[in-house]
Amino acid sequence: MNEVYYYGQNSCYDSNSIGFNQLQPPQSPVIHQLPHELSIQEMEDLKQQYFDELQRLSNLEYRDEIKIAKLKENFNGMSIEIRKKEKLLQEAQWAYLSTHPSKRLLSFCFDDDDEDYTSAITP
Repeated sequence: MNEVYYYGQNSCYDSNSIGFNQLQPPQSPVIHQLPHELSIQEMEDLKQQYFDELQRLSNLEYRDEIKIAKLKENFNGMSIEIRKKEKLLQEAQWAYLSTHPSKRLLSFCFDDDDEDYTSAITP
């Protein structure tokens, strides 16, 4: 596929390089598709990658606004997904605690194994 990239007069010229002044297509960031299930830490790492790439693109003389917008969208989406996953984990923990408190409370408060110890101690 032949694409023509034009970013203004001599925008790709590097005075430190040797050779012809040829327009080069910009390098695009690698944006991975999310698998179905990521851990919160993996999501945080991916979010950081989006942020780093966004910073890199924002600091270049040439700014690809479409890529920057896509990275911002991915970054914000990842933040939302992380919050959703954390909330689901918290709700699951609350649900577990609310459905099984009596079992844990009864075994802790009404543990009647003191008789076993006294009979083992006295001859």
